[in-house]
Amino acid sequence: METYLIIDILLLLSCFFEFCTKKTKQKVLFLWMIFFTLFGGLRWETGGDWTLYKGYFDAAQWGSILSYQRWEGDISIDPGYMFLSALVKTVFVDEYWCFNLMIGFFAQYTYYRFSMEFSPKHPLMMYVLILGTGMNSYMFVRSGLSVVVCYWAYRYIRDRKLVRFLLVVITAGLIHKQVLLFIPLYWAVKWHFKWQIYVIGYLCCCVTYLILKDYISLLIFALGDLGDVTEKLQGYTAEDTGIFGRQVSYGTWGMYFIMLCIFLYMRKRFVLEKDDWYNCMLVGFFIIIASNTVFTEGMSTLGRIAAPYKPARTILVMMVVNQLLNNRRYGATRFAIVFFLGLAFLNIYKDVNDPLMNVCFAPYRSVFDFNTL
Repeated sequence: METYLIIDILLLLSCFFEFCTKKTKQKVLFLWMIFFTLFGGLRWETGGDWTLYKGYFDAAQWGSILSYQRWEGDISIDPGYMFLSALVKTVFVDEYWCFNLMIGFFAQYTYYRFSMEFSPKHPLMMYVLILGTGMNSYMFVRSGLSVVVCYWAYRYIRDRKLVRFLLVVITAGLIHKQVLLFIPLYWAVKWHFKWQIYVIGYLCCCVTYLILKDYISLLIFALGDLGDVTEKLQGYTAEDTGIFGRQVSYGTWGMYFIMLCIFLYMRKRFVLEKDDWYNCMLVGFFIIIASNTVFTEGMSTLGRIAAPYKPARTILVMMVVNQLLNNRRYGATRFAIVFFLGLAFLNIYKDVNDPLMNVCFAPYRSVFDFNTL
């Protein structure tokens, strides 16, 4: 755990380089990109589902990309992941660490480009928010990889390029189908909801959770025999009732509500009610908190449906921070710093207290510990 805590603190302290030139910021970002590529890419027996996905990689063959079955042959795995596994084994080295290194570099390069594009004045702060969402931002497997691909779709939402947006999301969907639920965000640029809709909507999510939390099993049973869908839902809910399950946190609900109120207030304060991009990202943020509220206890894995929307939260935070810093008033600047640091420290707290920390991530082990290279 200490290893991750030290990394989180050093990453946060690197934000002091925001006072330097643009070239210096790029160099610092590049150094972090290389570090996290190696740190996450060269891990061994560390991270969620490690044994499971190493087995998928070892089994990947060109002839079984579309037909490979997992979980004792009951459920097929999305072909995009098997294609990438077979490609790495053919072009590079038939070693799982090489595959992790390749996708790790792709992820870090994506975060680098994303930070420079969507927060050019303060890219380090955005990068810190992205990496501060937890170990899964640099130690991921199939689900995380599909989300990383979706990062590239945000520019096409902003630039209104539907075909390119769909190509990116569909490509990500070949790796994990969950990200296809991200497609509606493209049209959210025209969803300018009033603040009352957001507040009432979130309160309804809280009530929905309280009403339905004891009826999840009945819901799955009511779905009947839907093949892969039912089996996956049963697997996810069974998994989440164990050590990996989440318990409801009313403090988290309060944090979500406060953040929602801040974003709504800033929309009014900076006259952004008619700003398509801000409202689109606000919709994305609402989907995150709604999903994480409803799918909490017993169905936490299903909460991953909101994962492709997480970049929207980061963009929204940096839009608020940049607006406040550009205001040049002492009070606005102070609030921007407090707001950013509050989120950063909250991310660190959640990181080191993650229930998976001592099960999957700590202690950190690399290929050098096992003489795998």
